[in-house]
Order: sequence, then C-alpha cells, then structure tokens
Amino acid sequence: MPEGAHRDLYCGTAFKLIMVVRPESPDDEKAAVQTYIAAADALLAKAAAAMSAAGYTDAAIEAEGTALIDPVMKQLREEEPAEFGPDECYAQLAEFLPPAAQPSTEPSSSAPTP
Repeated sequence: MPEGAHRDLYCGTAFKLIMVVRPESPDDEKAAVQTYIAAADALLAKAAAAMSAAGYTDAAIEAEGTALIDPVMKQLREEEPAEFGPDECYAQLAEFLPPAAQPSTEPSSSAPTP
C-alpha cells in the first residue's frame, strides 16, 4: 500500500460513515453535511488514485475500502482504539474542504487578551 494511502482510505471512510450514518440533519445543516461527504469522497479518490498508480486493481481497491467499514465503525463507536485520530483525519480532509468549512485559527474575540 502506498505511503499515506491507507490513512487517506481510513479517514475518508470514517468521515463518510460519520456523515452518512448520522440521523437526519436539520435543513440548516444539510449543506455542511454534503460538503463533508464531498470532501470524504475526494479523499477516498485520492487514496484510490495512489493505490491504482501502485498497481492495485479496481477490485482490490474496492476490497480494501470495504474491508475497512466494519473496523472503522467499531472504532467510531469506541469499541476498539482508533487507528487514526480525529485530528489526523481532519488534517487530511481539510485539503478538500472550502475555506468556509475550515475551523478558524483566529483567536476568539471573547478570549482574554494578554
């Protein structure tokens, strides 16, 4: 497996499962959910491209992705330790999120000033 491809496959799967398996979103959150699903799909496509370039067949790529679903679900439910943490996965996903969906790094206006 190419370096980083397993992490991208894992993180894309985790974010997609989080967004797809969650309860119905209120109308004001549906656009954000779709943004995260699209970013997860893009991360999965990045992993698949790296795997394809390394000689994996489409069937092998699909099998790797399918094999991750059950372990990732167990890890999301905290039944098993997570292979990659939320911060590490978010860092990979952020590449595909529009700036408006990225967390602010600016200090909050309510934060105390030194």
